Amino acid sequence: MSTLDDIIKFTETLRDKLEPHWSSDLLYEKYVHILDAPKSAGYCGPSSVILWQELRKNFPSEQFSLAVGKVYKDSTELINGKHVWVVWHHKLKAASVIDITADQSSYFKEKVVVADIDLLAKEAVNYIPYQLARSIDEVDESPKKRAEILRMKTHLPKVRIDYAWLLSDAASVHLNEKLGDGTPLRSYEYYCDIAKKYSEWWEPEGEKILQALCEITGLEFYQNTIDVHVAPWFYAFSSPMALGVVFKEKDVLVNVLTHEIIHRLLTDNKSYDYGHDYVKLWRSMFGDGVTKNTLVHIPVHAVMKKLYVDYLKRPDLVALDKKSVAEYPDYAAAWEYVDEHGHEEIIAKLREDIGSVRS
Repeated sequence: MSTLDDIIKFTETLRDKLEPHWSSDLLYEKYVHILDAPKSAGYCGPSSVILWQELRKNFPSEQFSLAVGKVYKDSTELINGKHVWVVWHHKLKAASVIDITADQSSYFKEKVVVADIDLLAKEAVNYIPYQLARSIDEVDESPKKRAEILRMKTHLPKVRIDYAWLLSDAASVHLNEKLGDGTPLRSYEYYCDIAKKYSEWWEPEGEKILQALCEITGLEFYQNTIDVHVAPWFYAFSSPMALGVVFKEKDVLVNVLTHEIIHRLLTDNKSYDYGHDYVKLWRSMFGDGVTKNTLVHIPVHAVMKKLYVDYLKRPDLVALDKKSVAEYPDYAAAWEYVDEHGHEEIIAKLREDIGSVRS
């Protein structure tokens, strides 16, 4: 295959990866929705920034710039308003347009256009840039920020909640025999229905929560899938991720699962080596005057408070969690520490160390 073929295939594949994650928070601020507008309308900025960055990384011998301007057919705009695309600079001053959202115009039959500028001009199609960026510092803050959010969305893990019948057979049956009152466990279908209900409760806010956790901490999940194993005679823990069958309300379930996912993000991410001594790290941040169980919950509760108050606008969930752990001294002490020292200060310490690891 030629470099041209490679770049076409690369751009088409990236488009397929990005498109499912387009959402209203990524739209250009001045975008005005038009009835029956194509799905790609308003997403050229963040999508093209990511395409440009990825092309530069994957085709280092080629030259690319990020273009902002307008697209015309003769004197008529093909794409409404400001548009963003990538320019591929060839030798001998030739160049090609790489447009990952070309289907904003009905003129183009394909989602993606990779075409020589001179050949497009013969069709009276002209991409007219009024800004060309060669480095990320030259890119406007708006598309750059939206590209960061879009990139984060593509790296968010999928949370899969299922009844863990193997775990149930291996452990729950024996726990029920040892600790139960003689009542047998319920049917396979019964527990599958509980797992399905948990999924339905989690799904509406799940991606928003995962994205917010990454933004708050500056961390990226190591895994692309988080399997949540549902089985009787358990409550909740993060590794492996497991939930019991005791949660009767949506807010309670979402709160508990969020708690465990924060544990997972803080201890299994792409910034720290696997097996990193987090207890030692957090002792250096939060001191020796608390138990280990309190220590590991100080960052969890700090992140949780930031999530609930600033992102979800649900400060009542903070009260819910505090009430749920009031009878457990180590957990209550972690909340006391967070309230005394401030969740923002705790998060700042976490992010400072993450920054030093990356540098």
